Amino acid sequence: MASGEDAEPTVRQAGFDHWAPYYDQSSLQRVLYEPVHLRVLAHARRRVPQPNRILDIGCGTGRLARSCAQFFPGVPVIGIDPSAAMIQRAATSAPPTYFQARAEALPFSSDTFDLVVTTLALRHWQDPCLGLAELSRVTTSNGVVVIADARISDVLPKLPSAVATRNGRPRPLTRLISYLLERQRGKWADRLPAALLHALDQAGLRAVHVEPLAYALATATLIVSTRRPARPRTGLLRQRRGQQRLHDAGPGRIRT
Repeated sequence: MASGEDAEPTVRQAGFDHWAPYYDQSSLQRVLYEPVHLRVLAHARRRVPQPNRILDIGCGTGRLARSCAQFFPGVPVIGIDPSAAMIQRAATSAPPTYFQARAEALPFSSDTFDLVVTTLALRHWQDPCLGLAELSRVTTSNGVVVIADARISDVLPKLPSAVATRNGRPRPLTRLISYLLERQRGKWADRLPAALLHALDQAGLRAVHVEPLAYALATATLIVSTRRPARPRTGLLRQRRGQQRLHDAGPGRIRT
């Protein structure tokens, strides 16, 4: 029998499988999804006018992936979603290619996509930190990541604290790192929670633009990120790099 932690994604996936036949007719498409997609596409085209490969994470029935194919004609677009029913409906249209996969285990080699988008999906990831790390891994060194989501507060309980503690008190060095991080991202400190900034940083991403999106019946937050410059490799970083090489050599990797 599956544990509660293992069962959570299965229950959520079953919900999206059930929603798939009616997803495109949902009123959310007009009041939230489509406006968010347009903002994401505008930033994507501004930041990466000529991408080589595009990945849409949490693509649903493929609406944003198809828009990417129209905005960037001739560019390979891939969409992934954990819901088999969503992917089945998305695959009825071309040219985007679709795979059933989770953000936390992307079936692609490192440094594959120079434009990665994910909209209204982050809060559904079981492990946002792992998902962001995977997202960073498959993005090229000069690539751009555009994330947009509503209810960012729903993600925060899944993130570790931005400040490590010892006996309940912040460690001095970690306090300094957190202070410098806030200074570096100061103009967005009131828009993006420190825990999410920290998660992006730990994943190897650097927020370069944060924009609140307000619509008639909903609000969202848009985050444009790039891969941050590599830091000197400590023992832990060397270990993570070794794990990445094993990950890339693992079975089932999709070559694009």
